[in-house]
Amino acid sequence: KMNNAAKDFFGLANVKDLINLSSYVHEDYIEYTYNAFKSLVEVGTIKNYRPKLKLKNGAEKYVEVNGSLIYNKDREPIGAQGILRDISQETEIKQLLAEQRKQLDIIVENSPLGIILTNNDTIIKANKAILNLLGFEEGELKTQSLHSISQAEDETTANSLMQRMNAGELDNFSVVKKFTKKDGGYIQAKTSISAVKNTKGNIDYKVAIIEDITKELEAKDFHL
Repeated sequence: KMNNAAKDFFGLANVKDLINLSSYVHEDYIEYTYNAFKSLVEVGTIKNYRPKLKLKNGAEKYVEVNGSLIYNKDREPIGAQGILRDISQETEIKQLLAEQRKQLDIIVENSPLGIILTNNDTIIKANKAILNLLGFEEGELKTQSLHSISQAEDETTANSLMQRMNAGELDNFSVVKKFTKKDGGYIQAKTSISAVKNTKGNIDYKVAIIEDITKELEAKDFHL
């Protein structure tokens, strides 16, 4: 038995015959479905079962099912009941975001510019370019703070800009910083810092994009 919403979902509004719902399960989800319903029989409930279904009109939908067995007075199972929720749009959005994150990771890792992600000034992610520039392994860099490996050319201005960012007055700013390398040397870099905010407008992370300008500055000083 189905309510009208379920009938509309499956396109069965005018169908009165018994329907085998397992026939709608996408072939890629058959084993998953078998294990889920095996658990239903053994445990008596099924939670967050999320298969892909192929409907009669050819459409593919993702659904979430929560259900339980129905027992008679002797505690013998005589049927099952469940609530089905269409999560197709939600699933598509998650897949899109996952793909976008994958693409972003590829861009970050292959960027010629150094990129560092920080949380409360602690380094939590660094790309290959900055690791190569400074000579650190990523694990070594994650034990550092951005402040501990760099010093702004104008500390007073840099601190003022960071305070304004933390207060929500700025989303990004650029300064020239001197970064200390693992071997004790240093590079000078144009450092662009951007705030990454959550939906409430609070800063979750800061991203530093680092461009090595050591040679340019040395050439400038030489000509002077």
